[in-house]
Amino acid sequence: MTRRSSAKFRSERGAILIQVAVAMLGLLAFSALSIDYGIMWMSRRQAQNSADAGALAGAIALAFDDPTDFSDTGAAKQSAHAAVLVNRVFGVAPDNNVSTDITFYGPGLGAPCPDGDTGATCVRVDVHRTVARGNPLPTFFARLSGVLSQDISATATAKVTSGTNVSCMRPFAVLDKWDEYNAANPAEHDYDNAPNHIDPDFNFLDSSFDKYPYPGMKTPVEPDYYVQAVNCPNPPNGCVPTPGTGYRPYAEDGTTPVDYGRQVEIHTGSQDQNSAGWFAPVRLHAGISGAKDYCTAIKECDPSLTNGIGETISTENGDMVGPTVQCLFTDKDSLFNEDPTAHWVQPGVDPQWPNGAVLSDDYPPNQSPRIVPLPVINPDEFFATDPNGHTTLTIRNILGFFVEDQIGKGGQTVTRGRLINVPSDDVGGSTTSTSSFLKKIVLIR
Repeated sequence: MTRRSSAKFRSERGAILIQVAVAMLGLLAFSALSIDYGIMWMSRRQAQNSADAGALAGAIALAFDDPTDFSDTGAAKQSAHAAVLVNRVFGVAPDNNVSTDITFYGPGLGAPCPDGDTGATCVRVDVHRTVARGNPLPTFFARLSGVLSQDISATATAKVTSGTNVSCMRPFAVLDKWDEYNAANPAEHDYDNAPNHIDPDFNFLDSSFDKYPYPGMKTPVEPDYYVQAVNCPNPPNGCVPTPGTGYRPYAEDGTTPVDYGRQVEIHTGSQDQNSAGWFAPVRLHAGISGAKDYCTAIKECDPSLTNGIGETISTENGDMVGPTVQCLFTDKDSLFNEDPTAHWVQPGVDPQWPNGAVLSDDYPPNQSPRIVPLPVINPDEFFATDPNGHTTLTIRNILGFFVEDQIGKGGQTVTRGRLINVPSDDVGGSTTSTSSFLKKIVLIR
């Protein structure tokens, strides 16, 4: 009895090995699915992050560095490529060919942006970890079944468009440009005739808005006039964008500089309210006025305070000449002293910045805290009211202004600066107007 039982058990020896082998095959298949497939999906997310970062970096460079350079060595492609390489995929920089994997869409570029916006410029970035590029993802358990690698690619497109709202605005409401009448020019008014509506008679230093009578002067004889820019919603719905007579960074092609990088002088004082560059001190905080709040608004950025084109602001009482000079330049914590090394590089001096740039020892190009948004007002609206009294004005545009330096003394102090683009804080709204200095970056796919 004992011998028969013993023999029976001896005949079943090794059966567990078969079961373990079968189980291991299942475990290996499950491991390949969970680990190798998991690596692929994790890497897919990292590749998408890399493409997104590249597209956004390229769009930012187009908006704030150079909107016209689409070359392989230009700021847009080089910024996009650098952002791609920094964002690794499974520990390795993905492949991104500057010539073929970074492409542009928009006016004059062969095709519109993928979302159909005909007025915007887009940059598309593709990244790869594939066998064809020599850098595929590895496999671990799938190698047992002959799968030696995995391919991953991702693409992203970012759009540069015009915004309508901004934070950190400073309390200077600058008179917009107008059409300066010239009786000797048979083509007057130039706005109606000149290409891109650029008036050659307007002088940024000494033109005056001679349309209304002012105290101490005779009734003007020059019929200067102002045409407000038409901003179209994005995407345009039957609206034709019109640049108007005022300030705008580029011509209607969206790339040729008109006022971008231009040096202008802004000044306050009752003696020359109708002159180019004059500004009205304004209140940015509702219900708060006075020199102290005005000075704080100059020195400090209030990110919680957002202002937009079409909104209204109230003028500040007094000319505020003293507080303007102190808070911009002479106080230890003045706006100028936040970044004293910032300076303007003229176009053509550095091939990297063909349209000019603000460079600093402490901040990236064109990101100095001395680049601030300024509201622009309609001169017709301003002088139709009492320009010497407290009034409410509508923001017709917003300039990006680099505070460069000051000249003059006392009540004749003038602040000089450069017109430049600034980031928009729009969440949803944007326009297709070439008059906007506010640039909005949107990741569209």
